[in-house]
Amino acid sequence: MKMKKKRLNMKGMKNLYISLLILTVLLIIGIFYIPFKFQGLAVQDGVFNLEVEIPSIYKTMEQGAEIHFTTKILNLAGEKRMDISLRYEIVDEDAQIVVSKTETMAIETQASFVGSLDIPEDVTQGDYELLVTLLVNNTEEAEGRGSFKIMEQEDKTMYYTYIIIISIISLALIIYLASKSKIILEKLRTRSKIHKMIKKKLGN
Repeated sequence: MKMKKKRLNMKGMKNLYISLLILTVLLIIGIFYIPFKFQGLAVQDGVFNLEVEIPSIYKTMEQGAEIHFTTKILNLAGEKRMDISLRYEIVDEDAQIVVSKTETMAIETQASFVGSLDIPEDVTQGDYELLVTLLVNNTEEAEGRGSFKIMEQEDKTMYYTYIIIISIISLALIIYLASKSKIILEKLRTRSKIHKMIKKKLGN
């Protein structure tokens, strides 16, 4: 009977230890997780939704060209009209900024802006990323990305050479045909005069 009672006490102590361990783990999780969770909600409370769209015709660009894109912004907080800044950056595969520009504008609940950046002529060909960052009072609030390719600038020297050659040949051909036409017209006029003279003599 005593052995049975002793076993029950040990079992109860074991269950108590397990319960205390579970409560301790839950308490630790609560201490670290709950503040973190509420902190995340506080950050997201005034967040902006930002989307960057690069039209298909600008997905492949040449060195020295100008890329155009659209930035769509949604103010989830729904606050009154406010001033924001948009920082446009072209970033290479090594996360190095190739070119950057910042614009300031005012928005309310939502807005859409068309932006552009000049691609330097000395950049290497490859994959690049357009990074648009939204700033409020110099604090980054949201960002959007879009990718595109930069190709080596096409050498148009031969193209212009062909155009010049074709233009010269066309001009020479026009002059030649014009001179030939003049000769033909003179011959026709001469024949017409001779024909009239012959007809006049026969008539007499």
